[in-house]
Amino acid sequence: LPVLPDLAVYYGVSDSMVAITVSAYLGAVGVGQLFFGPLSDRYGRLVVIYAGLIVYEALTVACIFAPTIEVLIVLRTLEGFVVSSSLVAAQSIITDIFPAEELGSAMGVFFFPVLV
Repeated sequence: LPVLPDLAVYYGVSDSMVAITVSAYLGAVGVGQLFFGPLSDRYGRLVVIYAGLIVYEALTVACIFAPTIEVLIVLRTLEGFVVSSSLVAAQSIITDIFPAEELGSAMGVFFFPVLV
């Protein structure tokens, strides 16, 4: 990511310390899906999506004002955990809507922006 060297300068830390924010975020996305999948089944897809995105926005604002790299890493980890709520609920919605023979194409369209 192009901003990582600028963050290293801003916080006065190494590039590898800043790169932890990306690793922690992606790891938390994976773990969060295990948590939010059952929640979306129990409470509904849209409730989980809306609640997750509201919390995600609040965490994003908190990241803007993070005073240290350690705080930024914690906030980015929480962001990754919470954003997985929308990912897993959206995947569930696609699974609910599309028949099995069209499911692969629908998931491909859903994940295409991530791959680009």
